[in-house]
Amino acid sequence: MWKPRGERFNPAFALQRHNAPTAGVMVWSAIAYNTPSPLVLIRGTIIAEQYVHDILQPHALPLMQWLPGAIFQQDNARPYTARVS
Repeated sequence: MWKPRGERFNPAFALQRHNAPTAGVMVWSAIAYNTPSPLVLIRGTIIAEQYVHDILQPHALPLMQWLPGAIFQQDNARPYTARVS
């Protein structure tokens, strides 16, 4: 915020912030047309193999099987078309 030197801080333009450490929650979900996807709670951190085994295989793959021709894209990764057998 910029204010002229000597001008008092106007509390009407202030936001209170909580600066103490807080517990974080990591979840996985998908945006898929009008098809709902589960909200999966991820406890702690996971490695790639766990991500494939715990998230992609049981949740993403079945969703993709219901959406033929859909494109799976994760974050900023390049999209690719899922091949479902």
